[in-house]
Amino acid sequence: MEFPFRWPINFYNDRKRLTGLIVLHTIDAVIFIVRLGVVSGDLNSEHKGSGGINFSVPILLLELISSLPIIVSNVIYIVMKFVVRNLFEEEEVNWGCCKRKTIWRVAVLTCFQCKCYQDHPQGILLTRVGILLAFFIIRFIAFILGAACASRYGPNICTAYTVLSIFSLIPFFLCTVIIEIFHFYRLWTYHPNPARSAGMRMHRSHIRFMPYQILNDRSTTRWNVRSCHAGQNCNSLSLHHQLMYHPLPVFQQGEHIPDITENQVIIGFYQTSKETAYNIAITGFRRNPQNRSFGRDFYFTTKLDPNNQSEAIICARLNISTIAYVNGPIHFEQYFSEQFSTIYHNPPAGIPKVYIQIPEQIERWIIVIRQEQELPAVPTFDDTANPNDYDSGVYLGCF
Repeated sequence: MEFPFRWPINFYNDRKRLTGLIVLHTIDAVIFIVRLGVVSGDLNSEHKGSGGINFSVPILLLELISSLPIIVSNVIYIVMKFVVRNLFEEEEVNWGCCKRKTIWRVAVLTCFQCKCYQDHPQGILLTRVGILLAFFIIRFIAFILGAACASRYGPNICTAYTVLSIFSLIPFFLCTVIIEIFHFYRLWTYHPNPARSAGMRMHRSHIRFMPYQILNDRSTTRWNVRSCHAGQNCNSLSLHHQLMYHPLPVFQQGEHIPDITENQVIIGFYQTSKETAYNIAITGFRRNPQNRSFGRDFYFTTKLDPNNQSEAIICARLNISTIAYVNGPIHFEQYFSEQFSTIYHNPPAGIPKVYIQIPEQIERWIIVIRQEQELPAVPTFDDTANPNDYDSGVYLGCF
């Protein structure tokens, strides 16, 4: 595979970025072995009585602490990513004394999990970046000790290590951390059509576009499986959590959906076209300027309509205050003029619909565009792919 000369890593091409990370980590691991040999040679040299051993031993320990965990995790990652498949959700299956999911978290350096990650999954990749930055600081301290040792005891002690350390610290390890930051940035600033919104400011209530492949339904190998620890008892109102840790709720004919109540916040879905979703991300939800209403065709549902195969799904947090419960025909002017902010239409047959009066009731939203072409679960590194396409194989299992 060839890299362009001027721009060796396209940060928006997931496959090339992953390749670049693997190459940089591999080079850094090779140089670590050389550095380890140099430090071991300094410990066994005839100059160890000069006091250089007081520097060489801490340098050796810092090198092992900062580099060995990364090398081990990278080896596990390569094996589990490209050799063994579908390891990320079957937590009940053990490998020796460890669960598969635990081994995977060690491989991607996201082994530290906290409750806030359920509502804020952005913190998961930030954990990896934070661990790498911590290892970078430890490696930098080892370099400082090597430079101090070489300055104090002459060119025969720690000089070779210092040169190798700075050679690997800046171009390889630091570049790796920078690309990891772009790795995080790419996911959480994703746009299915960057040219569509180039130079345009998003609406203040628009959180982001979320890749379709990162949804709970696309990240599991079994149907209707929840990744949320609370299961059906989950009360989270986080839109990220709803999309990434719960299957998309689909209405089934004859299913009974409990009525929503007044003075509460609910999560609703709006299914529409791709172009309409792009406009909503920029301008927000707009009412008809003539009658100041959204109209009969605009409504939210608490479950997705299986007969509506729209290109875009908007998951929104709705603020419900006063509700008019309607089973038959809807008279918008009557209900909204009677100070009802919301109409809950629950027909005898069909999916219940939530009509709102003002845009301010839509607090926040996330837009998901169904990607027409599914990319493989494991990256194939095919240069013919569109570089703006989101590659689910790069992030599979991270959440």
